Amino acid sequence: MCSSDLPLEPPWPFLMLRPDELSEFDSDYIMFHGMLNKDGQFDKLAMIYPAEIDNQALLLRSLNQWAFRPASRDGVPVAVEVLLIIPRAD
Repeated sequence: MCSSDLPLEPPWPFLMLRPDELSEFDSDYIMFHGMLNKDGQFDKLAMIYPAEIDNQALLLRSLNQWAFRPASRDGVPVAVEVLLIIPRAD
């Protein structure tokens, strides 16, 4: 059996921080794309929607503090591509 045929255990967040200083923005959500590495940390995370928001650097710094149980295949941690969607807080 090829390792890519083995089931992938998804990552699971255990530390999430959201800054209170984010301003209101027009979009109903913010979307990020990147990788979750074998250590359970974001890597190459980039905002892809909307194009720009106030305090974007603050949000990225907060997201880079998140920690996950890494994804794994056959008990071995693996890096996975992620799409993170954060809804606007009302």
